[in-house]
Amino acid sequence: MVDHLSLRSLTIPSYQPLNRIADLKIFRYNDLMIRTILSDLSYVLLFPKNSTYKGTLNGLYDRIVTDPAGYNFNDYFTFNQDLFNVYKQYGEQAEFDIFTSGHMQDDPAIKETLFSLANEVFSAEELNLPKGEVNSYKTLADILGLPINEILYVDDDPINITAAKDASMQTIWFLTNQETIQKLQAVMTLNSTPESNI
Repeated sequence: MVDHLSLRSLTIPSYQPLNRIADLKIFRYNDLMIRTILSDLSYVLLFPKNSTYKGTLNGLYDRIVTDPAGYNFNDYFTFNQDLFNVYKQYGEQAEFDIFTSGHMQDDPAIKETLFSLANEVFSAEELNLPKGEVNSYKTLADILGLPINEILYVDDDPINITAAKDASMQTIWFLTNQETIQKLQAVMTLNSTPESNI
């Protein structure tokens, strides 16, 4: 088990599905049907335990796994359980997948937790899909077999968010945990939310 990020509790509003397609409950967003939530991993669901660390999490991971003395994943990383619980709450309304840069998602300390909810964990590194390029998101939509505007993508990097949006994917830019949770709630509970507010 990984350590969890402790944040103040938030009241999650109840919701009702608006329609059903191919036995999958879905919800409306910008008058579209969102059928998959696609989330980044680093700095969205996983954070460095040392708050002063500003590098990439994959870079940190690559350094610790080569330590001859071994390593404890929980000594370096903290899991965002609050956001993960929100993803999980809406799991019956939309599928959940992860799009991450590297390979740390395969570490035994985190893999079981991620796959308890995620149908797929896509690695930009393994698939040769740079996260800052528009075509990467179009390719992911093809892999998922969904119209790209039926996918909601959550990422902390504005370059990735811009690329996903330019590809016609729905997006939420992760700035803070509380704000992201509130925006997810709005997406899940309202028939139509103006894109400019998301």
